[in-house]
Amino acid sequence: MQIETRRQGVKDIPEELRSHLEYNPLTGTLSWNSSSTGRTSVNTPLVATNSNGYIVLRFNRVSYLAHRVAWYLHTGRQPVGDIDHRNQIKTDNAITNLREATISQNRHNIPKYSNNTSGYKGVNWNKPVGKWQARIMANGVNRNLGHFDDVEEAYAAYCNAAKELHKNFYCI
Repeated sequence: MQIETRRQGVKDIPEELRSHLEYNPLTGTLSWNSSSTGRTSVNTPLVATNSNGYIVLRFNRVSYLAHRVAWYLHTGRQPVGDIDHRNQIKTDNAITNLREATISQNRHNIPKYSNNTSGYKGVNWNKPVGKWQARIMANGVNRNLGHFDDVEEAYAAYCNAAKELHKNFYCI
């Protein structure tokens, strides 16, 4: 898999952080260890979240996303591209829930938008046509999958296209 370059502003995780954190790959929890002098939260799981709902930690006055730190601590490699949460739960940093992804693949694995009015991802009401429209974005191209009388038919068209185009990064 070709991984796109990291998003602008994402920093490498310093090697020094290894000696200050404990990572449990089964539960996904990160906690400061006893060698982290001056920390009041030793052995307490980190749970502070940013405005996007991801767990964050601060080290030497720099903020890091916990899922990227977890990936680094477990694999020994700096994450390239994005780290995707398979189950879409932003605070679940168990290693089985994390995978490297391109920015595009990560965008495929998101639930329907909160302002969605059809109740189905990839489906909207096309008022001028008077039918449900199914659409999908793939490889930077927005594709019209057709117009349907029934909302479930439109959603089925979206699901079939998502499975084919997004492979194991599709989210329905």
